[in-house]
Amino acid sequence: IKRISYRGGSTQTGLALKYILRKGFLGGRNSSVPHIVILLSDGRSQGNVVQAAAQLKETGVVLFAIGLRYPKWEELHAVASEPVESHVFFAEDFHDAINGLYTTLSTFSVCSAAPAGCQVESFPCERKTLETVKELQGNFMCWKGSKGYSPYTYLCPYYRYSKVYRSHLSVCHRTICTEPCDSQPCLNGGTCVSEGSEGYRCVCPPGYGGDPHCAPALSLDCSVDLLFLLEGSASLTLEDFLRLKSFLKRFLQTVIGSDSPSKVGLAVFGGETRVEAQVGKFNGNLKGFLKALDALKPPGGQTLTGHALQYVTRNGFVSQPVFADVS
Repeated sequence: IKRISYRGGSTQTGLALKYILRKGFLGGRNSSVPHIVILLSDGRSQGNVVQAAAQLKETGVVLFAIGLRYPKWEELHAVASEPVESHVFFAEDFHDAINGLYTTLSTFSVCSAAPAGCQVESFPCERKTLETVKELQGNFMCWKGSKGYSPYTYLCPYYRYSKVYRSHLSVCHRTICTEPCDSQPCLNGGTCVSEGSEGYRCVCPPGYGGDPHCAPALSLDCSVDLLFLLEGSASLTLEDFLRLKSFLKRFLQTVIGSDSPSKVGLAVFGGETRVEAQVGKFNGNLKGFLKALDALKPPGGQTLTGHALQYVTRNGFVSQPVFADVS
């Protein structure tokens, strides 16, 4: 790329596409590898580019068009492969060009490289182009000659040429990937540092370095059956319910260790009551309990707290407890 020099001259995009058709791919048409051409241009060609692009696409080539500065979108849409919204991007818009190109390559049967945990999102966006507009300002008298002693005149139009921005509604794409730090696992002001798609480490402030999540030196070292009953009725917003889950998750990460003799369970209530994990089901498996907590959904309905307390007392514990605490 560093050796490419600016050549100048006119914009002969059609001739360039024909040249690529002849000499761009070493394997020719018999190659089993997908052929992809990514055109970076302002979309203002002096030649017949549509016909050349059609010939290129007839051979099975997938053609992307990436506009530079203020491109002529009509031309870029005409040369790109279908669907146009997934093959035409704007180079100066990082999220549009990079994410859109990556999304198309990983989801439209060209590649299968989308990482696990990532999802494709399409959203309405606006693209701009700088165009020259011709405006009639009025007429004035023009002298064309004379007939005998009489001058011959006529009305001449006067135009003004100006540059204006035109907006084009379009669809942009982006690939959103979750990472471990999204759940904010580091407590007490700790900084989460992502290490790949699943791993992370916490940089803890002074006084909290003894725990991987920067938790204080607390431990529930007594033997107790502890059931957490979360409200998920319609009177709570989704944001409130997520806050309850976040609080419970941080509490468990702080005080429940892998060697803790305490057993925990999980239930949720609203119009109905569900026991998601009986007390002791995830004994010694805090990660499994946290996954069940992450997957917990609010049942909605009325806030039937009394009914929920009676239900979990009967169904939340594996055996009749000597001492039970319902929170």
